[in-house]
Parts: sequence; structure tokens; C-alpha cells
Amino acid sequence: MGLDEELTRMVPCTPSLSGMPPELILHTFSFLDFPAGVAASHVSKRLRSLAIAERRPWQVLPPVTLPTLLRHRDIIRRSGQLELDLSIRNITQPQLRGLSVIITTLLPRLRMLQLVFLTNDYTEHERDLQALWFALHDQAPLLQTLRLLAPRDHAPLAAVPSEIFLGNPPEKLSSVRITAFELPVACGAFKTTPRVGASVAVLTPNVTPMRVHDAFPGVAALVIARVEFGAMFGDPPVLSRLPRIDRSLNTLVIYCRPEGAGVRRDSASVEWLGAALPFVRKLKLVYPECPDATDAIIDSLAGAVDLTIRIRAVRGLVHVRLSSAGLKRTVAVYWDTFVLLAPRLSKLGGDRARKAVRRFMKKRGDNRESACANSPPPSPSDSHSDAVHRSPSPVDYDMLTSFLYGP
Repeated sequence: MGLDEELTRMVPCTPSLSGMPPELILHTFSFLDFPAGVAASHVSKRLRSLAIAERRPWQVLPPVTLPTLLRHRDIIRRSGQLELDLSIRNITQPQLRGLSVIITTLLPRLRMLQLVFLTNDYTEHERDLQALWFALHDQAPLLQTLRLLAPRDHAPLAAVPSEIFLGNPPEKLSSVRITAFELPVACGAFKTTPRVGASVAVLTPNVTPMRVHDAFPGVAALVIARVEFGAMFGDPPVLSRLPRIDRSLNTLVIYCRPEGAGVRRDSASVEWLGAALPFVRKLKLVYPECPDATDAIIDSLAGAVDLTIRIRAVRGLVHVRLSSAGLKRTVAVYWDTFVLLAPRLSKLGGDRARKAVRRFMKKRGDNRESACANSPPPSPSDSHSDAVHRSPSPVDYDMLTSFLYGP
């Protein structure tokens, strides 16, 4: 036997999809997501027919504009009668009627519905919105997630009517996130939803704070964003603008980043936190401009047993998580504020806390003197003289939901 023949015998042949039975290829395609399904359908005519025949890769559609979705209606048909995740972005007012037709047709199959409205471009929109609410009037038996969103700098529109989904919560609805429409009164469709995300402008459109459980009686995890929204004419954005919490809440995430506001004293936030903390098991507060709020959270754990501290840097902020007896408190502060907090954290948590603080500061390769030397001096208008002001980093609200809903 020659050398070439021997090598051919020893080296196994590379498997080819062309030689695989269609059943095995279909089973492989069932694990693909939408982009992979599109790529596979462009390899050959055979793989295209098999990729289209397998329904599951077409269940989760990527975010698209309404014109793009209408041009590729055949892609929706590829999922057959399976559950469907639909996400439509940049919805303008003239598109509302066409959008309502699509939702009416697909609502019985929708597992996730995300709509992003360009609300600042809407004028005299009440009649056009009626078409949308009519499309959402019927029950959605498979709907698990509903998101009615607007870009960060866009104001919310009129209130969500209480009769959507016939005024009853969809059986599987477990997550609602709303930043595009107001919720001045309780909506029956959301009364059993356990996970809720909303902006302050949505929850308190009339400035008067409401009770969280009045709007969402079944809420267990609440994410409140854009606390700084609507703070104008010198009105400071404080936590007292948030809905009151007077019943048990498993998770509360608050994200407030008033850009360029500087460090401030905020006694109203401290008072609001003092009333809410006894009812919250897990709290995350991103309000680095207010050291008073951070101090209130840390003081609430004084005397806690088996306190553990975890410290990490996230997008220009230092996140400090304190855990004790089932309670978790996470605060996000500037580096300079953390340097001032380090001795208190070390004293509060004992040896383990001291080691965690020392390890983090060593990892940063920094100390108090160099941090202060590299920071701009405090503004004369800052009443909190112990903290050094730094300009906030750009706000990214995607990090908000990662704490609650995962990556």
C-alpha cells in the first residue's frame, strides 16, 4: 500500500451536510436562532428548503421597523402556528393603523411583544391610538412579556386604557415594561404581573406620587427608571417623586442619573428610603449624585449579622452590594465617594469587609490621594462638601433590566 493510500485510510473523511438525512438536519436546525437560520438558508437550495421547513428558528424575530416587517411578511409565516416574539421599533404616528392590523392578526400567537414609539413626533394622536388599543382589546393566551417603550428623551403619551385584554391579565403575562404611556390609574390587565419596569413619568404623570401596589397589586420586582425625567425649572429630581411602597416587595431597582446636576443633599430621598426599606428585600439604587441616600442605605444595615460585602466597578461607577440575613442592598457611587465610604464599610462588615475593600482598592491600583488629585475640585454650589463631583457617565438603560431580568 502506498503512502497516499495509507494517509487516506488513516485520516477520516470530513462529514458533509449533503450526505446527512433530512431528519437529522432538521433536528440540528431546531437549535438555531433567527440570524443562524437566515445564514443556513443561503447555503444551498436544499438547506434553504429545510431551514424554512423547521419552524423554531423563526419564532424570535429581531427588532425591525414596520416597513421592513411588511416587506418580509413571508418570514413570519415560516414559524407556522408556533409562539412568536415580535419587536417593532421606531413606530411613527402614521404607522399605527397598519401596526394594529398586524397585532390583531398575530395576538393569539404572540409570546413577547415589544413596541418602541417615537412619541415626540405624535400630535393629536388619540384617534390613531384607538386603533392600537382595539388591536390589544382581545385576550392574548400565550403572551408572557409586554413592552411599550419610548426613547429616553421622549415623553409618554396618553394613558393605557383599562380595558385592554378585556380588562383581565393574560394568563401567562409575567413581565411588563412601559415608558411610552402613562398609568394614572390601575389597569386590570397588569394586576397579577410580578415583574414591572416603568419610568417615573409613566407612574406619576400628575406629579402626585401613588402607591406601587395600587397600580400593580401583584408586583414582586419593580424597576423604576428615568427618575430625573421631567425635572425642570430648577425642580430637583428626588426619590420622593417615586410611588410609595408600603407592602412587601422582593426586588426594587431605581435608576436616577441627573446629568450635570452635581453632588447634592437630598433629605426627601432619605425620608422616602426610610419608609420603603423595611418592605424591600433586594434593593439596587443608582443615584451617585446623592451621598445622603447612600448613607441612609448603609446605616439601615448597622448591627446586621453575618454581613457580606461585594465590590465591583461597572461603567465608571463603583457598585457596593451588602448582604445579610436574606437582605441585599446595592448602591452605585463615584470612586471618590467610595474612598470616603471605605472606612465605614470596613467597620460595618468586620474583617471580611476590610479584606474586600482592601482587595478592590488594590485591584484598582489607586488610593485616596491619587483619586482626589485626578478629580476636578468640588463645585461651590455643592452643599455636600465631603464628596468630589465628577461628571456622570452617559446613561445606558440596558444595564437596568440586566439586574432583574438577566443578560
